[in-house]
Parts: sequence; C-alpha cells; structure tokens
Amino acid sequence: MNTTEKGNKLEDQLYDYLYGQLVSGKHVFDIYPANLCEVHKKKKYYCKVREADVEFDVVIEVRSKGRSRAIAFGSCCCQVTENAA
Repeated sequence: MNTTEKGNKLEDQLYDYLYGQLVSGKHVFDIYPANLCEVHKKKKYYCKVREADVEFDVVIEVRSKGRSRAIAFGSCCCQVTENAA
C-alpha cells in the first residue's frame, strides 16, 4: 500500500468516526453538538491568498442555531509519510 492509499484509508476512518458521532447525536469530536454540525469529505473553500480553491480531507462545519453560515470550521489533512509505520 503506497502513502496515498494509506492517507486515504486514514481519511476514511476519521470521516467514519466523526460521521458516526454526528448521526448518533453525540458531540462531534467530543466538542460540538451534533445538531449544529455538518461533516464533509474532500470539501473545497476559496482562498483569497491563492486565488483558488483549497481542498481539505475532512471538515467539520459548526453553525449557530438558526444560522445558515458556519461560524467555526475544523479541518483535517490526512497525510502519511514513507517513514510512518
């Protein structure tokens, strides 16, 4: 298994863990109430500095009650180096 495949596997495991917390009604990442969260995989956001979209492996978007825009973001980049076990 190459490093990309290992990173993708880690990403899938993290997403499944967070999504499982979300659908079970638990606090996502043990911090954010599930009813205020969305969990995304391979989500893109526009970066003004790069003037292009940047893709994140796993993202948690947190919203206030009644708001459509996220007020907080948690992002995870799952990378595995060749020296990792």
